[in-house]
Parts: sequence; structure tokens; C-alpha cells
Amino acid sequence: MTAACPTRSFAVPPSEAGSRLDAFLGRSFARELSREKIKKAVLSGEARVNGLEERRPARRLLAGELVEFNPACVFSGPPALSPEDKELVLLYQDQDMAVLNKPPGLSVHPSPSEPSGTLAHRLLARFPSLARMGGERPGIVHRLDKDTSGLLLAALHEEARLRLAEAFAARLPRKEYLALVSGAPCPPEGVITAPIGRHSRLKTRMAALRSGGKEALSAYRTLYADPGGRFTLLAVRIHTGRTHQIRVHLAHIGHAVLGDAVYADRPLTLSRLGPPFQGRSGPAALRALAPRQLLHAWKLDLPHPLRDDAQGRALELSFCCPPPEDFFQAALALASRPVRLTLTGNPGCGKSSVLKALARRGIPVWSADEAVAALYAPGADGWRMLRGRFGARFLSQTAVEEQGGGDACRPVDKKALLAAMRADESLRREVEALIHPLVNGAMRLFFQESEAAAARLAAAESPLYFESRAGAGLKEAADAPPLFTAVVRCPPAIRAERLRRNRAWTDSTIAAMESWQWPEEKKAAAADFTLDNSGGPEELELETERLLRALEDKLDREQTELEKTLRRLTAG
Repeated sequence: MTAACPTRSFAVPPSEAGSRLDAFLGRSFARELSREKIKKAVLSGEARVNGLEERRPARRLLAGELVEFNPACVFSGPPALSPEDKELVLLYQDQDMAVLNKPPGLSVHPSPSEPSGTLAHRLLARFPSLARMGGERPGIVHRLDKDTSGLLLAALHEEARLRLAEAFAARLPRKEYLALVSGAPCPPEGVITAPIGRHSRLKTRMAALRSGGKEALSAYRTLYADPGGRFTLLAVRIHTGRTHQIRVHLAHIGHAVLGDAVYADRPLTLSRLGPPFQGRSGPAALRALAPRQLLHAWKLDLPHPLRDDAQGRALELSFCCPPPEDFFQAALALASRPVRLTLTGNPGCGKSSVLKALARRGIPVWSADEAVAALYAPGADGWRMLRGRFGARFLSQTAVEEQGGGDACRPVDKKALLAAMRADESLRREVEALIHPLVNGAMRLFFQESEAAAARLAAAESPLYFESRAGAGLKEAADAPPLFTAVVRCPPAIRAERLRRNRAWTDSTIAAMESWQWPEEKKAAAADFTLDNSGGPEELELETERLLRALEDKLDREQTELEKTLRRLTAG
């Protein structure tokens, strides 16, 4: 026996008669050494029975015999790890165990590629007694991937480590994770049972296997689903503990964890998010949005390894740890979709002037009047529908000589069509039923093309926006980008004067066009914002700035509300 190591002596009580030497020492040093370490120490000659060296771990003891052993001899060599005094966020601590919040980017224990700078090194600095356990994973009973954050247990002595290891083997702890995933799982709640094993070709990856592999069970539920279908916040409870289980299972059902560079095979297009995501897709977009997989160990329930409650049962412990800020930042970025601004109002109100003011600010714009003119061109969809229904009745009587004349070269005669619509109410409604869906479709296409070009805001002028949609019973799709409607208002007398001066409309024409639209008050009540155009051009510029500020404030409020919702849902 090593002379420099003072020994500790134990008299074998009658209750331990017949016990193996290594088992007796294991119970005596339960909080310091594993039975395997004790066995190795006995084999190396570190134990004495009745003053004589005993190298047989299985030697049966008699009552009253004197056993001598010193646990310090097991650690007489250099420690496997060097303590590193760095940040360690402890959520709970007693004499037996600690619960901590592991930050993303920190490995749990050393590896050949990362021999230092791990959580195990930090634990050793905070709890020097862990050195008694030896090895490169003192106190570690389970692990999280380097880039996964959240709750992690650490045993503070060997007996607690053994008990916790047994509890994990028996699947007693209940672990629930938060995962921010792409898309929207359907159904929103479910169970994934695909077995998991090594990938057939990529040996560093795991995979969901049709045959073979180990049993794996994950249950997920939706906490929040983005209305645009861009992302979903899931709570995932794992009933088994396979390597990369959650990441593999969620990728298997087509909704990989955002930021997962290994299992998120589907490219994520973030071109509509603006800097720093603008124009990026695939892995580059994922890294810009989330440099790590957005997976967080959220909740942990388990029986205490050594303490009982008042009824003598294992004390039940429950822990909850909200996710780090990158969860919220990524969700808010994904929810920040482009905005579709629609300008409407009654004839002569100044919609076109506001649209031009927006265009001067670099905002993509679209005009319903221009769209109608394009639809009425020879061969266009509106032209074809009117010709198919009314023949050549509303085609211009002036043939285009250089194209050979004929109906195919004659555009719609808007004046003749307008006169017929004023004279016949049923014909007007029939024409509107044919043309309005085409105009709305052209507006949707404009918005989609603007968003594909990474525009954060696009504006469309649509005089009959409310009337056409109400008549057709149209509603915005749940996953459509946010729509913001603004009505331009102007006193009727001023509008009438503008229409007489600028468009040469007669009073009867003005009255007819007014009758086909909602009153200003009704439009204003249905809109999100109202602009006052009773002044001059300078006042209208100020109103346009007020509109943009109001839009920005509205979006900020929506982002704030979403952040509050997400923080409430993840607080536990």
C-alpha cells in the first residue's frame, strides 16, 4: 500500500458478514468512488484486511474483521481535467446534485478535438470535490449537444452519480425541449416512433430507419404557429434518449430544427426578411438566422436521487428554464414578413398622388387603372372575357391598319363600356363580376413579385378594393403577408372640382361613379388608416409620412405582442 496515503479503518459489522470486499468498500465510500474504481484499487494492493494486504475483490468478509483503505490513493496521479474558472449558471444546488443552464456553443465534456474549455472543466472549478470521481466526465450523468442549450444535471458525488445514472437508465426523468422548426407540422400535435440508427452512408450522422435501429419515441405539441407558415415553436418530450433524437425525428417529418446544419436538408428561403438575410437561402440563410440549432432543454422533472419527502417517497423535483435570446430573435425575424399596403378612396380623392409620393421613396407601386388598361388591350384576359360575352359590342371601332384591322386589333372602348354600364345596372354588375377578379389577381401577383424581390413594403392603388372583395366574399388567406389598408379622404366639393378640371367629368358622371362605391365614411371605417387630402401637395407629403410612421408603429406593436406571447409561452 502506498505509504504516503493515510488509511481509513472499518470494523465489519455483523450485518456485513459474508459481503464481498469490493462491495463493502463500495458502500463505505459510496459518495466518493465507484465500485469499479474500488475494484481496481483492491487489485493494485490498496486494501488490507486484519493488517494483511488483500488483492481479491471477491474476498468474503467476517464480522469483526478490520478493513483498511484510503480513497485518496485512487487519485494519487495527475487529475484528468484542469479546473477552468468560467461562467456557470446554476439553477439549483444541494449536497448531492446541481442543475444548471448550459449555454449554446459549450461542449459538455472533452473530446479529442476539444480537450479543454468544456462544461466539465467549469464544473470542476466550481465543485473541486468532483476530482474524486476521476475521469474526463466527473459528475456528468447525461449530455446535450454542443449547440443545444438548457437544463443539465450534474452529480456532486459518486453515490448521486450512480443513482442518477440508474434513474436515467430506467427513464424516470421527464425531459421536454423547445424546438423552433421550419414550416407547420400537421397535425399540430403528434408522436414520432421511427427507430434511429447510424446513417447508411454518412457514419457521423444518425437517421430514422425503416428497419433496424433502436427504439425511439418523441411526442411534440405546438405552442405557437406562425400565421405565415414560416416557423413553429414546438414542445418536444422524449421518452427515449437516442443520439440526436429530436433533430432526427423532426427532420424525418419534414420540419427540421431551424439552424440545424446537419439534418435541415431543405433550403430555407429568407430573401424577404431584409438585412442580414436578404438574398440568402439554404445553409447561408440558416446560419444568418440562427448560427446554431434552435433546440433548448426546457423542462426537467425527476425524483431526487437520495432525498425523500414527508411521506417517505423520493422527493420530486421540477425545473423549467426559458430559452436564450436567439430563440426570440429568430422567431421575430421570421415573423417579420413584407407588408401589402392598399390605397383606396372615392373618385378625385388623390390616391394617385399618394402612390406617386410612395414611389419617390423607392416603394414598389401598382395602379388598378393601369391594370385595367392592360386587361383591355387586344388579346388580354379582360378583352377576351368581354369579347366572349358581348362579342364586338365594346371593341373600339377604329381598326389598327398596320396590323391588318379586324377584331383582334381592336382594344376595349372604355367610354362605350362605361356608358353602357351607366345605362344598365345589371350589365354593370355582370362586367364587374368578370373584371374585378382579374384586377384583384393582378394585384396579388404584383405583391408576390415585389416580395420575391425582397421588398419590405409594396403599395397598390385600388379604387374599388372594398367593394370588389365584399361583392365576391373574398378574405385574405391566413398565411398571406400582413395587409394594411389606407383611405384617402377629401371633401366632396374639392373632389368634384378636381374631376371636372383634370378628367373633364360631368356632374352626372361624378354622381354615377360615386354611386358605384361605398361612401367615404364606410371606407374609412373599414380601413386601418385615413389620409386627409383637403390641403395642397405639401400637406399631402406630410400625410404620406404620417402614413408610413403609422405603418411602422403598427408593425412594431405586432412584433412586441409576438415577443410577449413567445416569452409567456416559454416561461413555463
